[in-house]
Amino acid sequence: MRRLRNTALALAVASCFVGQAHAADELKLVVFRDGAPGRSLSASVDGGSSVALNANGAAVLDLPSGNHTVRILAGNQLLHSFRVQAAPGQKVDAVATLAANSLASVQLDPYFDTESVAQAAAARTGALVAVVTRAGSPLPSATVTVRGRAETASTDAQGRFRLQLPRGSYLISVSHPQLGVAPLTRLVRVVAGVELAEVFAFDTVAAGPAAGTTSVASGAPAATAAPAAAGTQVVIATRRLPQVRGLDEQFVSGIVDTIDAAEISRYGG
Repeated sequence: MRRLRNTALALAVASCFVGQAHAADELKLVVFRDGAPGRSLSASVDGGSSVALNANGAAVLDLPSGNHTVRILAGNQLLHSFRVQAAPGQKVDAVATLAANSLASVQLDPYFDTESVAQAAAARTGALVAVVTRAGSPLPSATVTVRGRAETASTDAQGRFRLQLPRGSYLISVSHPQLGVAPLTRLVRVVAGVELAEVFAFDTVAAGPAAGTTSVASGAPAATAAPAAAGTQVVIATRRLPQVRGLDEQFVSGIVDTIDAAEISRYGG
């Protein structure tokens, strides 16, 4: 990987099932533990195989219609469990907040891809923050568009951009007039109340990475590049946006409920 000349790129980001269509009957889970993405954790539905959370602390899990139990684990230790009721063809976003000295909470946002324009317009918003690179270097002045929407953005001098959108799945396109290549497109699922971090890379460097760096391929999952030279760091990370009114497990019966302490203890919590 080519060393960054004046700007060192430090990305603690992940692409959640990049380039893959987001089907109905899915749960997108984002976990924050002690204020940071729960990237070392895993999750399972109904006691099935656990799925590792990526560097955003996120995972996409199959969620057929019916009642389900979702478990958040640290190794074999159960940290938290909650129940979700899903309708046929419904997507559910779940944002779990875990902290050592307070009760865990899970905020749910169920919706359908076929919802009306008015329903979509009234949906709570999340954000996408990203860095666009070429050959490992930040790419300024790139144009970012969202298919079917008016929102646009341009990357700054450090290759960063930010878009705030209603929760849902969007095809994001990144282009640059001087590259002479096709735009880079990616399907991104925005989660209400969360600012998800991504990296958009136009190419993969053929040579192996330099010491202390990690190469980033177009459409690749999580990448972390340590500073290769002195200079300003470009750092983006997934974070929880300020709390707003939403569906929370303490207040919404019939949609989600917390498993009691006795049941948690049986699973090693």
